[in-house]
Amino acid sequence: MAQTNPLRWKPRSLQQLILISFLLVVAPLCVLIFKATQTLTQQNDTLREYAQQALDTTARSQQMNQIAEDLLRASRQYQIVHKSQIAERLQQQAQAYRLELGVQSFWLDNNHQISEINRLLKQLLAVPDDANSARALFDATQQLDQALRQRLQHRLSLLNTESSKTRQQVWMMTVSLITLSGLLILLMLGTINRPVQVLSARIRALGKGDRGPFNASHGPKELMALHEELNWLSEQLEVLEQDKQRFLRHMSHELKTPLTSLREGSDLLAEGITGPLTPDQQEVVTLLQAQSRALQALIEQLLDYNHLSQGVTLNLEQITVSALIADALAPFQLVLQQKRIRLELPDGLIHWPGDRHLMMRVLNNLISNATLYCAPDSTLRIGHEISKGMLTIDISNQGPLIPDAEVPRLFEPFFQGKNRRSGPIKGSGIGLSIAHDATQALNGALCLHENSNNTVTFRLCLPRPE
Repeated sequence: MAQTNPLRWKPRSLQQLILISFLLVVAPLCVLIFKATQTLTQQNDTLREYAQQALDTTARSQQMNQIAEDLLRASRQYQIVHKSQIAERLQQQAQAYRLELGVQSFWLDNNHQISEINRLLKQLLAVPDDANSARALFDATQQLDQALRQRLQHRLSLLNTESSKTRQQVWMMTVSLITLSGLLILLMLGTINRPVQVLSARIRALGKGDRGPFNASHGPKELMALHEELNWLSEQLEVLEQDKQRFLRHMSHELKTPLTSLREGSDLLAEGITGPLTPDQQEVVTLLQAQSRALQALIEQLLDYNHLSQGVTLNLEQITVSALIADALAPFQLVLQQKRIRLELPDGLIHWPGDRHLMMRVLNNLISNATLYCAPDSTLRIGHEISKGMLTIDISNQGPLIPDAEVPRLFEPFFQGKNRRSGPIKGSGIGLSIAHDATQALNGALCLHENSNNTVTFRLCLPRPE
């Protein structure tokens, strides 16, 4: 007993398989959306923080420049007028400057520049009327403002570089996850399509006559149920096929017995055994003979169809192909004469090993088809050749072309096209099917070789038996 792999997951239903496929395909896209959103949010927070800090720093730098300018102005005023109010104002401005400088110092790593500004500020507070110290403080403040701007510009460059790297990472992640989604889509499509293909192959095999039981190893329960239905349908078709074969076999044999009596009786009447016939009676008897022969041909076709559908054993012998063609043409000489059809037959003798009965059946049905559909006062051509170990026989007639829509169904049993054959008896629609089945029994191929320019050609290709 075969052991199943416990690690191999099998979907219980088609709905479950589709749902899981959807989740697997969507999962990488959800991860991509989450990661991209998280990255963009972090980047946006960083840029917002930088923008706020840049605004604060720029505002404080402008405030420091303004205070440094006020200190320079107050120092010059105190140098001219030594008043305590000016000194107090200078002290207040210095205190405000020191506070702003303390905040701005967090942005700078240049302690020397901060120390120098603190020294100049201390010197200015010690000597308020020292305009040189105030000027130096003002210049140092300007330099500090430039350093802060350079610092902000450097950080902006770092943020741009980091943003570029982040975009590249997001793109790489996007490509990777979309590729993963594509692979998962292909994988799940294969998982879904595989049991469907098995089901489709089973239906095609059933249409071709393979009615054996089929056991599906795994798959969704809906498709497994369809396999069970197909097995049931296969059993029913097999029963119907057996009933059809039995009906054709019994009916054909049952019809042959009264038909034989009818033919013998009509022949006795035609020969005058029971007494001379009047011209009208002779015409009726002739009609009975013709109709009985046509009915016998239809019964023989049914028997051949039933016989070929059950498989045959080849009886090989050496055959002269031209003589075989002549024998196949013999029953149609009267029709050829009535329709004034010209015959073009192959020259030379070709000997070929084959089953005479099956080859005669193929040629008889093809010639019958060509004769009855051939236009009056036209030509019926038969040619043959041997090439690369293959016997090829072409049978061409001039007449109505076969509609393109009917070509795929030419060799189906009981199929009759729109074109109507000439003659008093309507065709049964199994002549080409018998020819096709007999050709397959000979391991050959029969096809419609030409269907244009008012010419219809069927080609028979037979390999040399091994």
